[in-house]
Amino acid sequence: MTTVGTKERRTPEIAQPTPIPPFARKVLSKDGTAIAFDRIGAGPAVILIDGALCYRGMGQSGKLANLMAKRFTVFTYDRRGRGASSDTAPYAVEREVEDIEALLSEAGGTASVWGVSSGAVLALEAANLLKGIKKLALLVPLKDIADWVEPFRRFWEGKFASLDDYLASAPKAKLRVSACS
Repeated sequence: MTTVGTKERRTPEIAQPTPIPPFARKVLSKDGTAIAFDRIGAGPAVILIDGALCYRGMGQSGKLANLMAKRFTVFTYDRRGRGASSDTAPYAVEREVEDIEALLSEAGGTASVWGVSSGAVLALEAANLLKGIKKLALLVPLKDIADWVEPFRRFWEGKFASLDDYLASAPKAKLRVSACS
């Protein structure tokens, strides 16, 4: 708690970094990249995907996992090249989807997926390509994802006029989308 003038300010608990546990489980992606992850709680599986600059010990997913673990089996992981996960060049979005596929396998083949920032775009990509994603929750900083990240532009160019059209075309996932600007 910090004091500013005469008022006290509290940092929201979810915004504070979560220390990385000394031991993380690892799963191998299709290309042999080791993906570090934690699994906590009991119940239906949920995979949390942080933004590009985060890993399990820093970002939204650590505290959120602790809150969700009362009702769900929660998987948090270090995206490739971050934290305790290794990396294999060259980078490709498809490799990150394969990482999620490896985590889905660890979860028993099906899971809900939550993503924030670029992790939300990655979650959307994975839901389009993988059969095991049953529900999808997205927290994205822009209303028009297509203008945000070039690797995902191909999903909208010539196929979809808007994000709403894209979401309507993906019936296999029950989608709950939250867009912030």
